[in-house]
Amino acid sequence: MSFPVSLLDRPRSILRELTSVNRRDTLPMGRPRHPTRVIEKAIQYAENRGWRFIEAGGSSHAWGRLYCHERSRDGCMLSVWSTPRVPEHHAEQIRRQVNKCPHAPKPEKR
Repeated sequence: MSFPVSLLDRPRSILRELTSVNRRDTLPMGRPRHPTRVIEKAIQYAENRGWRFIEAGGSSHAWGRLYCHERSRDGCMLSVWSTPRVPEHHAEQIRRQVNKCPHAPKPEKR
């Protein structure tokens, strides 16, 4: 009867690969980190306001897409590019779209 090889029985080089793959490039929520810092902060800004990130497919030009709370056909969608010409402008565009979304939850009146 053969038992599966445990992680401890593997050579250190393989262990290092298994534990370090995408450690820096993946965030705790499981989405990959954007290569540009200002765009990554803009994506986090959108996620903090309830938007969800979906990775783009392999044949897509976009790096990913952001979707607002509205899960119907009327919901807002924004493409996130991996290498925009001016990253600061693209980050500002993401924040602007998030702020003007008509589906954002309204604050409760007291």
